[in-house]
Amino acid sequence: MSVILFGPGVFGDFSFAALGDAIVSGYVLEGIGIGTVVAALINGPLITLCGRWLDAHFERTQNPRLAKYLAV
Repeated sequence: MSVILFGPGVFGDFSFAALGDAIVSGYVLEGIGIGTVVAALINGPLITLCGRWLDAHFERTQNPRLAKYLAV
């Protein structure tokens, strides 16, 4: 998505040397920074915890209207 929104950047004329220089310089993808990485690392465990809480407090039942479409 970053490449689509902000252009190819270092991937426009891709070479491993250019990519290595971009990684060292910190310019691999525009729009993806430390905040994005931190948010992804925090959101994963939070989503897992919420899923476990929902599983513990709610019972899963099959929707009879969807049963005919979901039957294997």
